[in-house]
Amino acid sequence: MIPRTAAASVRAQNVVIEEPLEAPTKVFIDSENSNEIVCVDTVDMGVQEEHVVQNSEVHDDRIIRCVGAPVKEIVNDRVSSSGKKSDIGLWHGHEVKSEFVCLLDHIINKYPETFEHFATKNKELCTMKLNMLCTTVNNFIKIPMTEPLLSELHAIDCHIDDAKSSLEDLQFRIVDTKTKLQNLQTLRDEKMEEIQKAFGTMGTSLAVGNIGDDLLPGP
Repeated sequence: MIPRTAAASVRAQNVVIEEPLEAPTKVFIDSENSNEIVCVDTVDMGVQEEHVVQNSEVHDDRIIRCVGAPVKEIVNDRVSSSGKKSDIGLWHGHEVKSEFVCLLDHIINKYPETFEHFATKNKELCTMKLNMLCTTVNNFIKIPMTEPLLSELHAIDCHIDDAKSSLEDLQFRIVDTKTKLQNLQTLRDEKMEEIQKAFGTMGTSLAVGNIGDDLLPGP
């Protein structure tokens, strides 16, 4: 409600008062004839309009506009909560950060044994572990020393692969050598039998290189 004295002063300044339809803003008019400030409610339709017919005696500079506090936006709790969860991605039933979904897919495809110890009945604890794992991996990748370390690690892996190949080759050679040794041993036994058949008891001395010793006179 506008005070009677204020309304009278407004009429003197030819001010047209309209009924507010929505949240009002305020226009303060400093009357030239008095030091009294009149407050007139106007309608805020998104664009502030001034419903004042200025008297020729009132200069534009004498009108002081005072815009009230802006209308607070009504925030829907559901919308705000969904906005907060917009950066959450679903990965195997766990709500993790959306940036971690691709990383987790890559890890589980290449190193599935990584998630063996994540099996737990507590879903929140498991989700926390997944987020911690991805955060650690991301932080490790961002370390400046990561690139040379990865190169060295790759070189070590290559050396390990080479050593494994060499070991497999050596094992194959050992098996082959054992087979050849067994074949030679079998051949020796066969030849020994032939010598014994041909030379009788002398065959043993012949085999060990003592042939002719029995022909020499004794001492």
